[in-house]
Amino acid sequence: MSLVVGVDVSNWQGTVNWQQVAASGVQFGICKSTEGVTYRDPYFRQNWSGMAAAGIARGSYHFAQPDLNSPEAEAHFWLEHLELAGGLAPGDLLALDLETGYGDVSDWTLRCLGAVAALVGFKPLVYSGRWYMDDHGLTHDEELATHGLWLASYGTVPEPPPFWDFYAIWQFTCEGRVPGVAGPCDMNLANVETIEQLKRYGLPG
Repeated sequence: MSLVVGVDVSNWQGTVNWQQVAASGVQFGICKSTEGVTYRDPYFRQNWSGMAAAGIARGSYHFAQPDLNSPEAEAHFWLEHLELAGGLAPGDLLALDLETGYGDVSDWTLRCLGAVAALVGFKPLVYSGRWYMDDHGLTHDEELATHGLWLASYGTVPEPPPFWDFYAIWQFTCEGRVPGVAGPCDMNLANVETIEQLKRYGLPG
């Protein structure tokens, strides 16, 4: 298993001291940016600039609300907020967070991912867990598996779902403790040998 360690945070963690996070050995961070078409994480801008200043590879995630909005509207809302925070630099990652919604959301997901990719020039990661994916059509679509997978699974090393040969990132706990982050946070291991390999999922240089 890779030793490329990362954290992901949102407004729940409040202000993060990214210099302390980097000094602890964490090499990447992924931060909540937006949700649906109305919510902007109030800490995203400072997280986005803080990660860059600390030399940590960085990513932005958007919490999807497939039952409430069109995928194109959510894609544009996400990227507009990201642009206001300074936009993307080479190696920056994007991830679509899928945890809510009824029925088969595979078409919605592909349309949202496609709208984002058309605007930024690379494919975002898909974040979810098997508890959600299996019941909402996300393990039955070969096209979806052309996107890197950020898989939530707390316990033993997970097997990738159908059509994915491997996962890009494994979120292995929601109770991690990291210097610079107040309280518990999600911890991740990237399925790569180096942080530069992880950045290949992001904006091309």
